[in-house]
Amino acid sequence: MIAKCDNCGQSALDSDKVCWHCGRPLAGRDIEEPDKVSVNQGWQQTQSLGAVSGYVAVAVIVILAAVLVTRSLGQQPKVSANVGERAPEGWETIMDFDGRFTFYLPQEWRWFEPQRREQRPDPPLSELLEAGRFFVPGTNPFGAETDDMEVDFLAVALPETAGFEDEAADRQSLITAEAFMLVARSGRLNNLTYEEMAQFLRNSDYRILQAEQVEEIDRSYLTIAVEAPVEAAGDIEFLRCNQQFFLGREESMLVTVCAKDTAYTIYQRTLNEILTSFRRLSENQ
Repeated sequence: MIAKCDNCGQSALDSDKVCWHCGRPLAGRDIEEPDKVSVNQGWQQTQSLGAVSGYVAVAVIVILAAVLVTRSLGQQPKVSANVGERAPEGWETIMDFDGRFTFYLPQEWRWFEPQRREQRPDPPLSELLEAGRFFVPGTNPFGAETDDMEVDFLAVALPETAGFEDEAADRQSLITAEAFMLVARSGRLNNLTYEEMAQFLRNSDYRILQAEQVEEIDRSYLTIAVEAPVEAAGDIEFLRCNQQFFLGREESMLVTVCAKDTAYTIYQRTLNEILTSFRRLSENQ
């Protein structure tokens, strides 16, 4: 039997359930619903939870890493010496025995520190300070005003012609050196501020060429340029020094680079580079 579509009037076969012409269902023909695709909701939830768990795990790892890095950085010295820089060619990086400071020094310079004397066949620092008449005046005017100023590090420039054929010649070369660098400390000078100390220096009997407070990103200090007279055999010689004075919580630190007046222009650039490279590694002195 040939049926007709109620919508368009076109003929349809007995087996047709939908009109081939207009696509409308034919009257009296049951149309089977297509099978529905079942979705595993549990699997979806599992996948969603798995993804969320993964994101959470990654976030936790990132946070922990950040905490560890921050904590690690917090354990590093507050002032890191010359970060991202290298010592100039022919120079070496020096750090004191207690890890309080670091700086660059030409390799031909000799340096002395009481804590390391057992490791180095050097004369005691106290003997050098006593015999070398220029060393202690390098702490002036501070050393002249306080009796607790103590030198605990000394570096000496040795000329290429210095004689080392015997111990006496070696010692003589050290105590007559034309340039040196020293680090001293004092507890009493902490009673003054930088401003008070600068004013004190300007009013002192020493020829103060410069005295001013310096504020840098990683350090603050008082910078001083001084000319110190040194008496020897009835004659007066002069020592020219550039100094950096650091206040601390317990002790103050004085860093001095000096040269005899007659040799200052020869060593001026080297002394400035040494002083510029100096960094404290701790502010607890």
